Formats: sequence, C-alpha cells, structure tokens
Amino acid sequence: MRWQPILAVLGLSLWAGPGAAQDIINCNTTADLSAVGPYAASDSAARCRLWPGSNSDFKLYYPANWGAEPRGARAARLAAIADAVRDSLREYRALGFLDGATTHPIHVAYAPGDDPDPDPDNGAAEAITDADRPTRHCDMMIYGGGPMGSLELPKFKQVIAHEMFHCVQIFAFPQRYAPAAYWWQEGSAEMASGLVYPSVNMEYDWTSAYQQDHVLFDHDYATALFFQDYANRRGIPALIALLKRMPDSRDPNDQYATLSSLEGFNESFHQFGEDYMDRAIADPGGGMMAQPEPGARDQYPISESGALTLSTTTFILDAYILRLDKGRRFRISGLGPEGDDVAVSWRYAGEPGRWTRARPGDVIETETDCDGPKRIFVLLTSTRNSPEFIDYTIHADVEEKHCETCECAGPVPACAVGSWHVRDASQWDPYWARIAEMMRGAATFTQQRGEIDLDITRGGRFSESAAYEATGEMASSPGITITTRISAIGSGTICLTADNQLCRTYSDSSILKDTEFRKDGAVVMHQSGPMPPNTVVKHPYECRPGELTIPTTYPLDPPLTVDFRFSH
Repeated sequence: MRWQPILAVLGLSLWAGPGAAQDIINCNTTADLSAVGPYAASDSAARCRLWPGSNSDFKLYYPANWGAEPRGARAARLAAIADAVRDSLREYRALGFLDGATTHPIHVAYAPGDDPDPDPDNGAAEAITDADRPTRHCDMMIYGGGPMGSLELPKFKQVIAHEMFHCVQIFAFPQRYAPAAYWWQEGSAEMASGLVYPSVNMEYDWTSAYQQDHVLFDHDYATALFFQDYANRRGIPALIALLKRMPDSRDPNDQYATLSSLEGFNESFHQFGEDYMDRAIADPGGGMMAQPEPGARDQYPISESGALTLSTTTFILDAYILRLDKGRRFRISGLGPEGDDVAVSWRYAGEPGRWTRARPGDVIETETDCDGPKRIFVLLTSTRNSPEFIDYTIHADVEEKHCETCECAGPVPACAVGSWHVRDASQWDPYWARIAEMMRGAATFTQQRGEIDLDITRGGRFSESAAYEATGEMASSPGITITTRISAIGSGTICLTADNQLCRTYSDSSILKDTEFRKDGAVVMHQSGPMPPNTVVKHPYECRPGELTIPTTYPLDPPLTVDFRFSH
C-alpha cells in the first residue's frame, strides 16, 4: 500500500463547532485543492460539500451525496480527520518540529472513490498531499474507495498524522518537496506519526520489512526504524537538526556525499546497527519496534589458525558470525578499522547490548568449552562517500585443547532405539510464538506444517531430518503474506553420558532458513541462508511406551528450548 506524501500544516486555531453546510461545489476545480487531485474521474462525480466544522484555517470537503449533515460512520470518519489534524499539530508543536506561531491553512478532501490518476510505477494512491507555496496552503486528498475507506479509525488517524508531517517538512524544512517524496521524508513522517499515536503501530508494517543488506536510502517508509533509533539516542532536537540537513535530491551520489559529510553520522549509523542486531530499538508506545530478525552475511567456522576476509559497503548493516569451534583457545586480531568513516564492533551470541567497539590493534582472546562452540557477532558499517567495498582481513591464532567428543558412559538405552517421527505441527507453537513476539506483532502465523524423522540404531548411530514452515499475514497489509521455512539434516554417533543424557556427535549437519514475502501470489522479497550447523548436542530424554521426548534448543537471542514428543 502506498501513501503519497502529504504536506500539511503548521499552526492552526482549530475549528469552532459545526456550522451550516456550504453549497455543493466541484472538488476537481476548487482553488482550495489546487495542489492535489483530481478528486474524481469526472466533474459529475466530483460534487462535494464543505464540512460544517470547517473554518478559515481548516477546510474539509466530503461527498455531496452524504447530505448537509453527515451522520453515523460517515460523520465519525470526518470527525477523525479533524481530530488527527488537531492531535498532529499539538504533538508536532510540543516536540519542536513546528513553530507554534506559524499558521497556514489546511484543505482536506475525502473522496468516495479510488485514485482516478494512478502513478504508472506505484499504482493508485490512498492519500496524497502537496502544498501550494505561493498561497501557503496545504492540500490533502484522501481516497476512500480503497483501504482508507474501511481502515479502522485509530489506524486511519495515524495515516493522517503521517501526512501532516509532510506539511511540517514543506513549511518548516528548507528542502524542496514533491508528491513523490524523498526517502527520508517518508521515513521520518512514518516515524513521527508513531509519536502522535504511539499505541497504534501502523509503522510496524514498514519497519518489519527493513532489509539490513540494502543501502539505507534504498528504503523509504522503513527508515522510520532508523529515525526512531536516532531520536531515542540523541533526542528530538538532534533529529530535527539532522532532517533539516538531509539531501535535497534523489541522485544517489548526492545521498552518499551529504550523509558522509554529516558530523557524527558514522557513529549514529553504527549504533543503529548495534540496536538493530539486538532488537533494541525502543518504541515510544512501550516495548521494542517491530523489525525483521537480524541476519548475517556469512558464518565463518574457525577451527584452526589462519586469515579470513570480511567485507562491507557504504550505508548497509553488514554482520558476520565467527563460529569458534569447541575445545580451543583463540587469539583474533585485525578487527580494528582504519578511518573515521568505518566502524566495527563485536559481541558474543546471547549477550545483547554488550558490544565492544573494535579499535586498531585490539585483540580478542577467548576459549571454548569442550561441550560446544562459541559464536561471535561482528558488525561492520561504513559511511564513506562512495559505494565501494571495504575489506578487512582478520587473523585467528588457534590452539587446540584436549577434549572428548562425547564423554560416553554407555550405549544408547534400548527404549530410544528405533525410527521415531514427529507429525504434529502444533509442537512448533512455542517457536512460532517466539518469532511473532520478536516481530512485535507485525506478522501473525496461522498455517503451520512440520515433521521430524529420527533413526537411532543399537550400534550408536543416528540420522535425522526436519522440515517445518509457517505462513501468516503482515498486520494491516492486506494481501501481503510471509512464509518461513526451515529444513535440516544430520547424522553421526550417539551414546549415553554418565549423567544419564543422550549425547550426539555430528559428522554431518546442514540447516537452511528461507523466508518469502508474497503479494497476490507473486514473490516480492526472498531471503535465504544457512544457520549454524550442529556439532555436539547433549540433552536429557524421556522414554514412555511408544514415545520418546527430546528437547531441541533453537539459537535465538535468547535461546528457546522446545520439548518434542516423538512416536514410532
């Protein structure tokens, strides 16, 4: 769904009580809506009236056939527009986005049909706003024939608040504005609408689609995530100053040049990356903002001494996972960047918020237990004035400790031997609930499938395969579905330990995660990549007649353990 920019107002004395409705006019031709439109495809369909609550500062037009005094749901929708304008002005003034002494008229038209002049690239608009600079009035067109006409009122009002911030940009910011707004104009408007209505969370539809491997300014509405993080860390006055220095152009070269020249932007962008990786971008309404699950460009298993290369490019969030093999001591050097326009930080998996900024000459010295590996997240960012790739060569000195693969005390118990299966997809409910929680309600998973096959032999061998998926809808985005699939295979040896647990040593392990977003059946975004393989897994078990219960721990942040019940 596309929200065209809407530029609206500054300070208004908002309106007195209802007065007499005006005569029927043509909303295609009235001067009050000269900056936007058309209202309808034909003049006969463009017959409209002036809302009785209008005054010289705020005028609201609505379909003539709604009558001189609209009632019921129609009256409620018109009143919601007026409320949203009032709420937005009050909040934007209080936060300092608007000069309280500045006033400009606002003209809004609620059209009953769809956008009669759809954009050839983006399709029909739901709301369009533009401003007539010579007359200093802001014109907004809302097309009620599409989703806006049925959108529940709290969400409808947040859309109006988004559009109202475009008016702030028009009248209070120095950059130009056109109906196809700049990326930062849309992103900051989406973020600001969440300040007006912090508990509605319409912005989650966009922030949950942010792609960390895409350049910041290749996004538009989704950059609300970045601007919210910037405001959280530095405050609204600093955000206002930043927005007033944003590029006044769509040329990619201008984006690189302007952003790279902003003092402190390298630090701000890297801190955004740390908060993104930690899922720690606070929502003004409480909790954390919805966002995708953080990912890594690649995972590097490190089991012996050597060098490896990490790469990044400008204005993306590049993350890597260093998977330190079990039973070893490590000395990792070379992470410290050279230059003020690049930044590197690292933390251990499972320790969000505990990032260490890498400096030239820094060394990581650590060791892993014999029971399993250790993972280190490395985040690289750059605000260099070019889209070039930047390579880092890091060095690992590795010393192996003496470790048993599994401290076996006996063979596999007879009750665990056999071919076992899971076919009940509901056993994955805790996993999908955690994923939905991490997405802050941006998606609801409803259709699930899953199965696991596990073969355990008397001779102490095992093989397994698992495949599970869920499909759901993105909240407030009709027609957008998300499907996540995970498939895994593995094999190796299995035994019983002295503390009566099963211990599996993998000689082969492969885990793949795949996510698709679809609209009208067509794939609009696809993400796929490997997850950390298993090496040694030690866990309790429970045998009952015809049933074997084994826990699986998922490498989420924090980890999640689910008890799976297998049957023959």
